[in-house]
Amino acid sequence: MAPPRHLTLFHPRLVRERVEALPTGLFDKHRATIAPWLEHLKSGALDDTKEVSLHAGFLERVFGDVLGYRTMAKASGGAWDLVAEKSLLGGSADGALGFFRHGESRVVAPIELKGAAQYLDHAKGRSLTPIQQGWDYAVRNGELHRIPRAADRCF
Repeated sequence: MAPPRHLTLFHPRLVRERVEALPTGLFDKHRATIAPWLEHLKSGALDDTKEVSLHAGFLERVFGDVLGYRTMAKASGGAWDLVAEKSLLGGSADGALGFFRHGESRVVAPIELKGAAQYLDHAKGRSLTPIQQGWDYAVRNGELHRIPRAADRCF
């Protein structure tokens, strides 16, 4: 049986052109940033680590260093786009992407981090699954433009 076909999010030609235009060494730099996380994942160390103790490092390394989002500490011009522990109607997200400056906060996408052993469609002793948490944030917070997806699983 052939694998199911799916639509690509980006046209392959566009991706190829953008990748070719990236600075030399960028992938090596990002690979070095992610390597310790992969080592811990493969060794099983992340399975035994409290998820909350890894939030700050993961947000800073992956969302900050690799994906290029700026925290308040790295902000220029008084504006940043990544915050940790963002209060939203219906709870508190582990992080959020959006438009932030002193006295101003507009969340575009909440970030809900989960441990390596957490299945995204199981509640694991809570009332909501991680996916349901994302939907709940979106429903209660009308300004949200993105729903957390499986890709938001961090560990």
